[in-house]
Amino acid sequence: MADITANVVVAYPRSSFTDSRSFKAVNNGKVYVGLIDTDPTIPANQIPVYIENEDGSHVQISQPLIVNGAGKLVYNGQLARIVTTKGYSMAIYDSYGTLIEYIDNVLRYEPDQLRQQLTSAGGDKIVGSSFGGTVYSDYALSGIKKKATFGLGGTVNSGSEAAFYVSEGLWYVYKGNAFPAAVPTIPDTNWRCVGRLNGYPVYDVRNWGLVGDDFTDNTANWILMNQKIGGSNLVIDFPAGTYRYTDIGNVKLNRTTYRGAGSLRTVFKCMAATSITSAFRVDAWPDPTDPNQPFLDGFHMCGIHVEGNQNSASAIDVQGLARSIWDDVTCWGSQTGMFLRASSLNNFNNLMCSKYRNIFGQTVNVPVQGLVMTTGYRAGAFQGAPSNNLFTNLYMEGVQRGMNMLYGDQNTFIGGSCEANTDYGTNIALGCRYNTFIGMGNENLNATTGDFIDKGTYTKFINCYSSQRMVMQGKNSVIDGGYFERVDIQSSAVSNEVKNITVNNWNSGSGGFIDSGIGTIAYNIYDADIPDYINSTDIRHSVTLTTSSISGGTNGVWDNTTRLPVTFYIGGSTSAFTQALILRGGAGGDSVAIPLTGTQQVHLEAKDRISLTWSTGVTAPVCSYRAKRGYN
Repeated sequence: MADITANVVVAYPRSSFTDSRSFKAVNNGKVYVGLIDTDPTIPANQIPVYIENEDGSHVQISQPLIVNGAGKLVYNGQLARIVTTKGYSMAIYDSYGTLIEYIDNVLRYEPDQLRQQLTSAGGDKIVGSSFGGTVYSDYALSGIKKKATFGLGGTVNSGSEAAFYVSEGLWYVYKGNAFPAAVPTIPDTNWRCVGRLNGYPVYDVRNWGLVGDDFTDNTANWILMNQKIGGSNLVIDFPAGTYRYTDIGNVKLNRTTYRGAGSLRTVFKCMAATSITSAFRVDAWPDPTDPNQPFLDGFHMCGIHVEGNQNSASAIDVQGLARSIWDDVTCWGSQTGMFLRASSLNNFNNLMCSKYRNIFGQTVNVPVQGLVMTTGYRAGAFQGAPSNNLFTNLYMEGVQRGMNMLYGDQNTFIGGSCEANTDYGTNIALGCRYNTFIGMGNENLNATTGDFIDKGTYTKFINCYSSQRMVMQGKNSVIDGGYFERVDIQSSAVSNEVKNITVNNWNSGSGGFIDSGIGTIAYNIYDADIPDYINSTDIRHSVTLTTSSISGGTNGVWDNTTRLPVTFYIGGSTSAFTQALILRGGAGGDSVAIPLTGTQQVHLEAKDRISLTWSTGVTAPVCSYRAKRGYN
């Protein structure tokens, strides 16, 4: 038969099967074996039983089992060792079919089985300790021995021996090097707290009393843990579970990692009953009077979901964070998903505020904004924009406004999406400079404003895509590669460059490339509806020279304010110009010989001025220009 692990002996708690009333063996009695706490006479409740042969092999036999005159189990009249695979209930009947005894769980009364449990893996969790726990909890994982109690004297002989502080219910180890060390009345700065030493690793939150059962209020223990943990390069483990709390205040931990089991498994659940700033606040500068507070260095988070509620203004609020890595951190449930204020040099990977990362439902406590990037304040003084941060796979979905970058400098976004939002996907405001988006795809088909709105300076979009509208209102921005439905260069946009893209990719009927901006460079734009490349060559524009009378003639000038190089066309004059100059920077100038016949062309750079002088009585020239928007 197939291999089984039948190591539980079928036996009576007493030495033989006897009637407790007569103390005689239950001769020819019948024994039924079944699931714990069930009626084993019912076939559906019975479990397999086996004869164990001398060679260790097993043969399954039927029930009931038979008792001989000596009160022993027999099979075909022979004494037999009968085993099963797990704990069991037992019903004993005499030869007349009368129930003699029922035991709901035989292993509770079986010394051999208890001995087996104690010698098996996990037996140390059964044996108690003089420190109030078990051998497992008090000695096994932490590697720290419970030795003394503060206020009762005694010494510790190494950093692996701990003293108990009764008023806190926590253990401490001595940080110094001189041993033995006397245990004082209360722990001072020479002692480091190591939690409850309840069998979990020191930096497992369960060692500090936190419980992820979605019921316990962890507020007090969480605050105490944050106050007591010390050291550098610590990793605080939050096993899978939902950790409830009301307001844990400001989490300000340098060079420390909060590590969960994944954003779908470890949940910080804020249950605030009154208004608070944030469900999870990380502020490097909480002191309103100290202007010298440093940035918070290396506070890392990974594998955690933060769930705010209607009383928390934001799920996560971060200020003054630097040189930190956040990976698989998600949020929901507050008015704003996350604020990032005046933080620099951080790496955010899979940062998410999404309707698919919530615990109450996609339509409950929907945030207005996903991510807001803005400035901060240190002791009342203005601090700069978030800068030099790297975002990979940022995902803001199902809110009103996906990402709202009010201020931000030199941040890079790779991949990710802001989608299914009702107002806009990504907003880059006027105070933003030199930010780069690579391969971000926004799909906000019903958004009132658009997928991307760029009001910044020198924003760069590389191989991005937009399914609805890309709105350009800033200065010197570049769109290089990608596919879009509509690219809208609005009248406030100055010196933007658009190249190597496809428009009308979604065939909505309102797509295309629309340019109302100043000084736009545009080329290599493919329209999927035509399908063909768009002729982005500028048309000829008439020019009215600004003229003034001079001795013996007239002077006419024109300034190239298009912000682009242009071809300037001159024609219609009936005789030679007495002077033709191209001035750069408002002074100087190159003398240009312009022939009398035909329309002549002169190249002018942006901000160049052309000055033409002709004699009295000569017909004024007819001029026009065409901007060079690309390769033309």
